[in-house]
Amino acid sequence: MSQIKSKVKDYILENLLKGGKSIEITDHTHLLENGIVDSISTLHLVVFIEKEFQVKFEPHEVKTQNLQDLEHIEKFILNKVAEK
Repeated sequence: MSQIKSKVKDYILENLLKGGKSIEITDHTHLLENGIVDSISTLHLVVFIEKEFQVKFEPHEVKTQNLQDLEHIEKFILNKVAEK
């Protein structure tokens, strides 16, 4: 697992999973469909990604396609870093 995916996964496990949920998150685990994130926790995830990786989400980029799983999150971050 890449460093980006690992950091995002650790953040999700430590900060977003509530109520003692025990779930294995892989590169392709759909975060919304599996109830790992909801609309509010998605915003917390966006803030974390912006701070941790020094990227900026435009309003139209905060969508399921970019945040559905660790694989898509990593691709989004790498694309944003490449744009700098």
